[in-house]
Amino acid sequence: MNMIKSNKTTSDRVLKTELFRMINHLSNSKKESDQKAVLTILAQYYTSLRHSDLKQITIGDILTKNKIQIIETKTHKAKDIYINDEFKRRVKDILKDTGINLSSNFNFYSIQHLNRLLKKYKFEFKLINSDGDSDFNFSTHSIRKCSLYEIYVKAGINTSLAISNHSTIKIHLKYICMNEDVKNAYNSL
Repeated sequence: MNMIKSNKTTSDRVLKTELFRMINHLSNSKKESDQKAVLTILAQYYTSLRHSDLKQITIGDILTKNKIQIIETKTHKAKDIYINDEFKRRVKDILKDTGINLSSNFNFYSIQHLNRLLKKYKFEFKLINSDGDSDFNFSTHSIRKCSLYEIYVKAGINTSLAISNHSTIKIHLKYICMNEDVKNAYNSL
């Protein structure tokens, strides 16, 4: 497979429609490695956590609790994670066809390995970023940015900022790639 390298060093925000198109395809895979990747991607999307914090949550936690408290690795701040029914349903659906243990956490792969898988999936499913570009840097941060952007759209900047634990609105808007939306708004006039 010929993978074109992006010149960018920071991750782009993947579109939610693209992310879930990929998730839905991979959910039908019989390969346990794809199932583990899907569980990790779903956990990151539905919790807005960094990959490093997923090790604090087990699959059993998701299925049996409505709220989990963790200490963020990067910020050392306590954070409450609320588990929605859609996330629980998707995890149950995946577990039906696997031998994955409920005591497993969502950190099945190192961040390096998962990022390599995400790059492979990006090319396999011809994903595009929030700017409509297929040549973008797709990583675990792309998923977190997608999640935080969706929270921003649905619940507002204050909620998205609180969940991210970013220190300023300016930093947060840059993180969720709002600069692209602003540019596109001007271009649409």
